[in-house]
Amino acid sequence: MTGLHLRPLRAGDAAAVARLHAASWRASYRGLLSDEYLDRQVESERAAVWQARLQQSPRDTQAGVAAVADDGELLGFAFIHRHEDPQWGTLIENLHAAPGRHGLGIGRSLLRWVCAQVPPDEPLHLLVYDANTAARGFYERLGGRPQARMDEIAPDGRPAVVWRYVWPAASVLAQALG
Repeated sequence: MTGLHLRPLRAGDAAAVARLHAASWRASYRGLLSDEYLDRQVESERAAVWQARLQQSPRDTQAGVAAVADDGELLGFAFIHRHEDPQWGTLIENLHAAPGRHGLGIGRSLLRWVCAQVPPDEPLHLLVYDANTAARGFYERLGGRPQARMDEIAPDGRPAVVWRYVWPAASVLAQALG
């Protein structure tokens, strides 16, 4: 994709990241999360999360990246927790491309950045809702394997099924990304 640039997330990105995060959830989780939550609460909740997260002093175990267009528009973002789990390695906590921008290479660019942030032999994992079949298919096409099914309480208080997707090493994902 031409005109896509990656740069570190900054404190001033909190509002734009929250809006994109909320839009992503509205597009992907309609029917999984309640309409009340998605229409009235998700954006303010995400704003509080990202304001707090991006205002904190950066920790060497956390990193975030923004995918921006030439004009500065936020097209996607990722956030990781390095070495989060002794077995599963680095957690990809967030990976979002703007709704309407899927299929343009944003997610792949963000995942290449993730791979560059950790040693090649570091395992990677993420959690994805069972009902998010588009994301699950994307991860599976890139060699991610569902390793654990978990029951969770979603942000709106409803029960949800979540899968842990795993890559045995960052180099495995990097190779799948080409």
